[in-house]
Amino acid sequence: MAVLNENDFIEEIKFCISVSDIVKAQALLQYLNDATIKTQQRVIYEISKSSNKIALPILDYLYPEKINDLEIKDRLYDLILERFSSDSKLLIDYIKKEKTKNRSIYIKIAGELELEEAIPIFIEILNKDYDKNILTETLNALGAIGSSSSIPAIADFLYYGDEDLKISAISALSEIGIPSAVQRLSEAIREGSTTNLKIVDTLASIQTQASLEKLNGLLSSDMTDVRNRAIDHLTNIGDKAVPVLVENLKAENSDFLIHTLTILGKIGDETAVEPIKKLLHKHPKDSNVRFAAYEALGRLPSTKSAIRLSIGLEDPVDQVRIAAAKAIDKNLSNVILAGLKNIIAPADDNAKNVVTTFIDSEADNVFKNLIDIKIFTDFAVEYLSKKAHNSVQKHYVDLLHKINYANLAKAIQNGGVTPSVDKKLTIYAVDDSKMLLNLYTKKLHKMGHNPVVFEFPAKAIQAVLESKPDILITDLNMPEIDGLQLTKKVRASFDKKALPIIMITTQSDAVDNKELMKAGINKILNKPFKDEDLSAAIQEFVKK
Repeated sequence: MAVLNENDFIEEIKFCISVSDIVKAQALLQYLNDATIKTQQRVIYEISKSSNKIALPILDYLYPEKINDLEIKDRLYDLILERFSSDSKLLIDYIKKEKTKNRSIYIKIAGELELEEAIPIFIEILNKDYDKNILTETLNALGAIGSSSSIPAIADFLYYGDEDLKISAISALSEIGIPSAVQRLSEAIREGSTTNLKIVDTLASIQTQASLEKLNGLLSSDMTDVRNRAIDHLTNIGDKAVPVLVENLKAENSDFLIHTLTILGKIGDETAVEPIKKLLHKHPKDSNVRFAAYEALGRLPSTKSAIRLSIGLEDPVDQVRIAAAKAIDKNLSNVILAGLKNIIAPADDNAKNVVTTFIDSEADNVFKNLIDIKIFTDFAVEYLSKKAHNSVQKHYVDLLHKINYANLAKAIQNGGVTPSVDKKLTIYAVDDSKMLLNLYTKKLHKMGHNPVVFEFPAKAIQAVLESKPDILITDLNMPEIDGLQLTKKVRASFDKKALPIIMITTQSDAVDNKELMKAGINKILNKPFKDEDLSAAIQEFVKK
C-alpha cells in the first residue's frame, strides 16, 4: 500500500469487521500508523462497535506496539479495559493462554478490576512461571485485589533471588495491609537481607495497629540499621505511635526502654508524661533508663512533671542529675523554685552538687532565678571560677553581664584557674543529646583535654576530615547517621592507628559489638561509665 487512501482504508476495515475477517483486518491495521490521527480515531471507533469476538483479537494485535501516538494508545487500553470489565471470564481465558502477546497487560487489568476470580490462576502463575514481567504484574495485581488467600503465595517472593520481585512482593503485602500480611513482612526481616530497610519503611507506611506494633517491636532488634530506621519512623509518625510506645514502659529490657523514652521525648506528646513518671517512681536500676526518662520529661510540656524531676537531682549518677536539671529548667515554676531553695538551704555537699549540676546542664532559667540566693551564688562563683570548662565559664559570664551582674562576672574571671596537664589531647565527642555533650565537655576538661563536641554526626565527619583529632568518641544510636555509619565514613580516611575511635553505647549484645569492632571501633564503653573508665580508655591510645 504505497499511498494510503484513508477513505478506502476505513471502508475496508469496516468490511472486515462486518464479515468477521480478523486476519485481513490485522493485515490492514499494520498500516494504521501511516494514517492521520483523525483516521486512527475513526478506525478505533469502528472496532469499538464490534463484538468481543472481533474486537479483542484486533485490539490484542494493535496494542501496544502497532501504535505510536500516546493518546491513541491510551484509548486502546481503555477500550480493552472496558471490554474485559463486562466479561471477566473472557479476561481469565486470555490470562490462561501462556503465549498471549499481552498477557502481562491482561494481568494488570485484572488487578485494576480487583477480579477475585483471577486469584487461583495468579497463584498458579506465581508457582510455575519464570517470566519476570509476568511475575511482577501478577504480584502487583494480587496486591490490588487485596485478598488474604493470596498472602502465602506472595510472601514466598520475599525470599526470592531477584531483588525487584522481592520489592514487588513487599508492595503487594503492603497494599493488602491486614495483620497476616504485616506478620509475613516482619518475619522476612533477617540478618543479611537486602530488603530489611524496605520492609521497615513499608511497615511505617501502613500505619495500622498491627504494623505499628511490629515496627515498635523492632526497637529491640539486634540489627543496628533496622533498629535505627524503626526509631526514625516511629518518631516521624508522632502522636499516633504514642499509645503503642507507652506500653513499652512496662517492659524490663533497658535498651528497649531507652529507645522508647528517646522517641517519646522527641514526639513531645504530653500524654506520655504520666507513664514516664510511673516508670521513674519504680526507680529503674539502670541509670541509662533513668537518664532517658528525665531527658524525655524535659522535652515534654508539663510543669506538673517538674515536681517529680527534683528527685533526679539526688541521683548518684552524674548524667542522670544533669538530665533532671535540664528538664527542671524547661518546666520551671514557682512551686519547683521553692523546692530548689529548700534543697540548697543546708549549704552542704548535696547542695553544692545540685548547684554545679544546674551549671553543667546550662540551666539558665534556674540560674537567673536563684542567683540572688547567697548559698547558690557562693557555690556558683567557686565552681565557675575554678573548675568549670572555659566554654561553660564564658557562657555564664556573658549571661551575668546581660542580667546586670557584672560584679559576679568579674569575680568569676578573676578566680579562674587553668589546669596543668602532662599531655593535652584534642578529643571530638559526638552525641545527639546536648546534655551528654555538656557532660563530655565537663569530664574531658576535668581530665585536662581539649573537648570539641558535635550534636550532628555529619558535621563531626566534616570536622574530622578537615582537622583530625587525637581521639574520636561517638554514641551508637543517633538519627540519620548512626555511630556505625559515622565510623565507616571516618575509616575511609583514617585507620584505627591513625585515629582511635571510642564507642559509647547502651548496647551490650555480642552481635552489635562484633559488628562495631569489624567496622573499625577501637574501644567500646557501655553507659553508664565512670570517669576513670573513660580516662583509662583514652590513656590506652596515648601510650600507643
